[in-house]
Amino acid sequence: MWFVTEGFAIAFIPKAGTNTFRQWLGQYEVYENDDPRLMEYDKRIAFIRHPVERLTSAYSYFGEKTDRGVPHSVKAPVKLWEEFVDHILKPENVDVHWAPQSLLIGGKQNIVHRFEDLKDIAPTYVAKPVPWHNKSKHRVVNNYRLPDIYKYYARDLALWSQAHSL
Repeated sequence: MWFVTEGFAIAFIPKAGTNTFRQWLGQYEVYENDDPRLMEYDKRIAFIRHPVERLTSAYSYFGEKTDRGVPHSVKAPVKLWEEFVDHILKPENVDVHWAPQSLLIGGKQNIVHRFEDLKDIAPTYVAKPVPWHNKSKHRVVNNYRLPDIYKYYARDLALWSQAHSL
């Protein structure tokens, strides 16, 4: 899915700034990956978040909601990092909040930036400050199954490594 505004499109990637992009862009349309109109945009931008950062964010966000007794739609264990990692690495447990970003953008991007560089890069696209929305306090995680995580997110890591910066 993509947020489309005047002159460019930005990939919709959960736990990689989607609410921030909504606030920042203001007016936008939503296109699905298979919408042929998407390819009419010369700038199809994906802000790729480092996969471990994104995973930590999902774990922290849903864990925080659970701790406060707020229901959420994600059915993943969020009490222990190890249980969460085991859950997300099972193929049957794919969810947009931790699915590889490369799958979510469907290869439609022609510009890739690191999400971590958003505040510096944003003014080249929209001349207004980027609001930081839904920033959650990160829980402590460890290197549990880190090689498996890197293998699962290999394409995301490649995109993140090749991302353009200013």
